[in-house]
Amino acid sequence: ISSSEAEKSSKKAVMIGEEYEALLQSALEDQAQHFEGEITSLRAELTASLVDKDSMTAEEAKEIEQLRTEIQKAKLDIDAASKELLEAQAHEAGLRATSQKLLAEQQEANDLLKKIQEEHRRENEQGKMQVEDLEQQIADLSANLRMRKQFSQSDELCNAQIFGTTSTPETKSSGARRGKKKGSRFFRK
Repeated sequence: ISSSEAEKSSKKAVMIGEEYEALLQSALEDQAQHFEGEITSLRAELTASLVDKDSMTAEEAKEIEQLRTEIQKAKLDIDAASKELLEAQAHEAGLRATSQKLLAEQQEANDLLKKIQEEHRRENEQGKMQVEDLEQQIADLSANLRMRKQFSQSDELCNAQIFGTTSTPETKSSGARRGKKKGSRFFRK
């Protein structure tokens, strides 16, 4: 496994862990709200059972009924908010998945771009080397043509024989250049 694949796997594991943690926390919060509501409801029932309805005034009975109505309305509001929260969390999970997919595609595109840039750089270097080689060949051919022209114009050089020689390669440790350059030529009459 390459380091980039390991890094992707590590990032995926972290993201999955974070999503799992968020969902677990949300579920625990929903359970806590549910049981807090149950506790409140049971306390209200206990209080209502302890209060003697016959000893209450009409105003007190009316106020208790209003409180029960408000409690019921609050429970409905809490249920609606819980459903809305779950929908928002599901939407968020979908967005996270899309985001992860886009990040993975972006990473692939970046990797491909780097590969293309490297290939372009390599081809550019090869092209430069070919241009340098061709320029050297042109220079060699131009020198050859000049020499032939000089030979053809000089009676003395016209009948000369040309011998090519090579020298032994220099060692890198030697400080001064010795001998003639490889491929140097001399003329003999």
